Amino acid sequence: MNGLINVKKSRQVSLIALMIICTCFLTGCWNYREIEQLAIVSGVAIDKNGEDKVLVTIETVSVQQDQKQSTLKPVYIQSVGITFFGAIRSMIAVEGKRLYWSHAKVAIISEEIAKEGISSVLDFISRDAEVREDMWVLLSREKSAREIFNSKPEFESILSFQIDNTMRAQESVSRYPAVELYEFLDNIGSKEASTTIPTIKLIENRGKTEVYITGAAIIKKNKLLGYLGETDTRSMLWVQNKLKGGIYPIKDAADTQINVALEIFKNKTRIKPELRDGVPIIKINILTDVNIGEIMGYEDFISEKGRSLLEKDAEAQIKKDIEDLIEKAQKEYKTDFLGFGESIKRSMPNVWRSIEKEWNEIFMDIETSVEVDISIKGSAIKSKPIKVGD
Repeated sequence: MNGLINVKKSRQVSLIALMIICTCFLTGCWNYREIEQLAIVSGVAIDKNGEDKVLVTIETVSVQQDQKQSTLKPVYIQSVGITFFGAIRSMIAVEGKRLYWSHAKVAIISEEIAKEGISSVLDFISRDAEVREDMWVLLSREKSAREIFNSKPEFESILSFQIDNTMRAQESVSRYPAVELYEFLDNIGSKEASTTIPTIKLIENRGKTEVYITGAAIIKKNKLLGYLGETDTRSMLWVQNKLKGGIYPIKDAADTQINVALEIFKNKTRIKPELRDGVPIIKINILTDVNIGEIMGYEDFISEKGRSLLEKDAEAQIKKDIEDLIEKAQKEYKTDFLGFGESIKRSMPNVWRSIEKEWNEIFMDIETSVEVDISIKGSAIKSKPIKVGD
C-alpha cells in the first residue's frame, strides 16, 4: 500500500516539475512568465476580516530539489483586502510573485462569508483566465476557512491535492455532493435558486488532525441557509440521481438485532412530475442494485428468503429517509434544493411557466410519492456468517 502511495506522490511531483519546465522553455507563448515570478496556487481559503474586509489564504506549491529527488512542499500566503481581488493583488507585495491559478484544486469558504454571500468572492476566481472551472467549492465547518490548512495530509504532500482526490472519490462513499466551480455558479444563477455544496471540517484521528468531508451546506439566494448531515445528503443524492456507490447500513435488519451493510453499485432515480386536477405532483421512482457487504451476526440473509426480507427492510428504510428529507426541505428550509422545479421545467415547460413565480410557495405544499425497489444482486460474503457456540 505504501508503495502505491509513494508512486502516486512521485507522479504528482513529476507533473508539477514538468509544468515548471514547460513554463520555463515555452518562451514563444503569449503568456510566458519566468518561473521565478510565479507562485503555483493549489488551493484558497476565504474568510471575513472585520466588518468590511476579507482575509485570503493561499496554498502554493514549492518544488524542493535535492541530489536524489524532487519533493513538493506547501507554502502559505495571507493577505487582507476590501475585496477578494484586492487581497490577491496585495499578495504580490508579500510574496513578490504573480499567482498562477491553473493548478488550483479547491476553494474553501468560511461560514461567515457564506452567510453574507458566496458569489461575490468567487466572481474573481471564475473570471480569471487561468482558473479551471472544475475547481471544487467547499464550505468550512470550522470557525474559519483557513483553519482547514492547519491539517497535515497523510497521503499527499499538498493538502489541496488530497482534498481533490477525496472529492473525485465521492461516488465511492456518497456522503457529500461533489460540486465544481462552474456547476455552483450555474446553480445560483437565478434569484430564487438554491443548491448545495460539500462541507469540510477537522477531526482528531490517531493523534493527528485530519480533514473530513461530510454532509452539505444549503445555499439559497447566494447565502447559507442551513446544513444537511450524512444521511440527508445521501438521500438528496438518491433523489437527484447522483448516487453511484457507497455503503447503506441497516440497523436491526428484518426485525433482528443484527446490523447489515449493503454496498450500492448501481442506481437509477426518476423524478416524474404529473398533473392531478391541474395541480403538479412529484413521483419519485428509485431502482437500486446492491450487494450484501457485511452481516454483523448470525442470520441467513444469503438465502432467497433472507434476501427478500432484507430487500423489503431496505426499501422501507430508504423510503423513510427520503420522505424525511423532503419534509425537511418543505417545512424547515422551505426551499427546493432537490430539483423538483427543474424536473417540472424540463418535462412540462408550459406548466412551469404558469407556476414559476409562485414556485417557492407551491413547493412547500406539493404532494410527493416515493417508490423504492432494492435488488440484492450478490454478496461479498463467501458463506453464511460464522456461528459461535455457547
